Amino acid sequence: MASTLGLEGVAGLQAGSGLISGIAGIFQSRSAAKAARAAADRAIEAAEANALLLEKMGNRAASETRNANTRLLMQQRVAYAANGVNVGTGSALDVALDGAIEGEVEALRVKFGFTSAAYQERVRGIISAYRAESAASNIETSGLTQGLSTILGGATSALGTLAQKPTPLNTVAVGPPKSAALINSSFGRIG
Repeated sequence: MASTLGLEGVAGLQAGSGLISGIAGIFQSRSAAKAARAAADRAIEAAEANALLLEKMGNRAASETRNANTRLLMQQRVAYAANGVNVGTGSALDVALDGAIEGEVEALRVKFGFTSAAYQERVRGIISAYRAESAASNIETSGLTQGLSTILGGATSALGTLAQKPTPLNTVAVGPPKSAALINSSFGRIG
């Protein structure tokens, strides 16, 4: 193949091949990085959707706890009234107020559990997105480095091939240099 193309043709093929391979590698790494960034976006979106669902579940569970507490307080009031106890004063009022406060505290405790889970889900999404973005950056940097290395490798191979071609700079002269021949002709043979 070298005999039909010549050294310049082979060098051109080496340089072109390195250039094409390097550019293809760079584009491939950019595509992979883009996919990793899309995964990061999906992780954030999924975490946010899960967090919103947990918050809704927390609101519903807190509402159910409040409703259950209200029913219990109403049953207590009915029981006190059936026994002739005045529920607007004294110990009956204290019990009703304590029950209402405890019920609200329990509802808030339930809601806080779901809110904490929602926060943790968002944090997990952020961490996943950070990892995916970091991976995307690493993929891009690695692809660029490898692509440029391939391009330089092709250029180096081409230069190595061109260095094999005889030129005035790398041709070894056979016989004495012209200056020695000139001196010998002018003064006769020296030494």
